[in-house]
Amino acid sequence: MSERGVDFMQGWIHEHLPGELPADKATARILTTLAALDARHSGLEVSEIEEDFGSLERVIYEALDQPEI
Repeated sequence: MSERGVDFMQGWIHEHLPGELPADKATARILTTLAALDARHSGLEVSEIEEDFGSLERVIYEALDQPEI
């Protein structure tokens, strides 16, 4: 388990998903690309995050669908 990956993803979702975004796959794909770029900029590989969460796109899609997370 990568604590860095968990911390990054939880923080990223909290920072980028508040508000009224559509809970659709197109939005999830765009946000997945942005999250991956931000992760790499922070020195993390997407694979490190996906070790803990599974598919990054799925995690973001589910977060869009359940904004109280």
